[in-house]
Amino acid sequence: MNDYFGKLLIASPKLDATPFCRSVIYVFQDNDNATVGVILNRPADNQVQEAWRGMVGSHSSDGLLSIGGPLAGPVFAIHCEQEAGEAVLPNGFFTATKEQNLQFIAKNHAHPYQVFFGLSGWQKGQLAQEIANGNWLAAEPENEIFFSNECDLWTKAIRMIENRFLKNVLNVKHIPPNILDN
Repeated sequence: MNDYFGKLLIASPKLDATPFCRSVIYVFQDNDNATVGVILNRPADNQVQEAWRGMVGSHSSDGLLSIGGPLAGPVFAIHCEQEAGEAVLPNGFFTATKEQNLQFIAKNHAHPYQVFFGLSGWQKGQLAQEIANGNWLAAEPENEIFFSNECDLWTKAIRMIENRFLKNVLNVKHIPPNILDN
């Protein structure tokens, strides 16, 4: 079994004609039954933003609100507030689904957080097959991928993989922001 817990899934160009076009997904569950994650780079629409404000109060910070995927699921937050943590994730992050914890995160907002409406999921063996078919690139995340207002997080994630390849495989010491400047 592959272990994708705590990994990023970066959509390949093969998925350009699908709802996962240019998606960056964080996997927060991978077990014998299923793999579940959330899309980090699908901003929520106005209707979802209003629902969030109704849940936590209009005086709170919005954080980053995202559509986590096409599957129904609880409102789900990834955050850094240990007091409101319901489950521990890699990289010093926590999850929250309980309303009182979501309210605490939104009102405290001393640390960044991201809230997801909906999930992305795969049945046992399905994700491994999609990766083998070249639909996804799996990678260890860097913390700057999270809580990013980056307008093109997909490109940032692809560059992260390229830079690792250049450093680890080709032993390139310095990588300029624009690879063409090298």
